[in-house]
Amino acid sequence: MPYGSAYAAAKAAVLSLTRSLAIEWGSRNIRINAVAPGSIATPKSASTRKAGDTDRNDLEVIPMRRRGTSDDIAKGVLFMMSDMSAYVTGQVLCVDGGTSVRPTYNDSEELPVFVHNEELRARLKDW
Repeated sequence: MPYGSAYAAAKAAVLSLTRSLAIEWGSRNIRINAVAPGSIATPKSASTRKAGDTDRNDLEVIPMRRRGTSDDIAKGVLFMMSDMSAYVTGQVLCVDGGTSVRPTYNDSEELPVFVHNEELRARLKDW
């Protein structure tokens, strides 16, 4: 993925800042949390797809097989703001349909070579 390292660094910064601020402000009973949205269906995202393009390939990498909605994000934010999360701080709530918990590869071409190479698997077992 082009610029993957910059994207990963930005995501890590959100996590680190959230945790650090939670430690700094926790003694004042101020909760610091963040929401990490996944792929969200918006009019803007729909307009950026090529005419006739389908979401099928994109949706296959989302375990719930659908894009999120603004309501999905709003419900996550509402939970974090409510008393239901009164003892939650320093957390990043992933509202992403499960994308963040799946492996980063999508098909066998992207799997580590030892997964589909019998000889390498055997060598790993003997190691």
